[in-house]
Amino acid sequence: MQDKLVSRDRECDELQRCLESDRSEFVIISGRRRIGKTYLIDKFFNYKYDFTFVGKLNTTASVQIQNFMRAIRRHSKRRQPKAETWYDAFNALEDYLETLPSDRKKVIFIDEMPWMDTQRSNFVNALETFWNGWGNRRTDIMLIATGSATSWMANKIEANQEGLHARVTCNLHLSQFNLHETEEYLRQRNCRWSPSQRGIRRTVQCPVQQCRHIYINSQVIVGEQVRTDKGGHSKSHRSGRLFLEQDTEKP
Repeated sequence: MQDKLVSRDRECDELQRCLESDRSEFVIISGRRRIGKTYLIDKFFNYKYDFTFVGKLNTTASVQIQNFMRAIRRHSKRRQPKAETWYDAFNALEDYLETLPSDRKKVIFIDEMPWMDTQRSNFVNALETFWNGWGNRRTDIMLIATGSATSWMANKIEANQEGLHARVTCNLHLSQFNLHETEEYLRQRNCRWSPSQRGIRRTVQCPVQQCRHIYINSQVIVGEQVRTDKGGHSKSHRSGRLFLEQDTEKP
């Protein structure tokens, strides 16, 4: 079954605009975990990037840099010098990208960027140097950064008052599906639910319970919802299983 993007037309239009523009583009995409940030980019670009890397949670800077260099080697198919800092790593990325054809946009996709900014790693400073000193001065670079840590994305990138101030050219925030979009997604996945569809409404459109996740494998859906207690604090719990033809475990 071929998956299709549901209700992301505006985001796709913006990505296409950036891809066809006559300048380098710095795109950030934020939203809670499992909202579909990575899925959107992978589907739009058909998993084809000039460079891609995924930050890893609770991993030291030295290991992240080592993994980053390994990703450059995989994309470039060339041995890379040893890198000890993020400055070294971004310099190596520049060197690799400069070997690519100059008649098209080079797409760089960094997923979960906040996880790369470990304590005393100077990651943001190195990113500033990479973008201000190289990427932003060209017309053929499209840097896409995603992050589930929305506060980090907002404070360190979008509202940056230092080297990255006003450098973001496209800012996309993904929201959860509404009822209509959820139904469209379920139809695409050949799911069947109870005729009343009350399960979908309970999962997606409860006035006090906000649906956070929908896990789906074409047979079962489990919604993770948030309730607000009397003190205004959020509490998450599992509920909202729909009545389908077969039961199976959550993927």
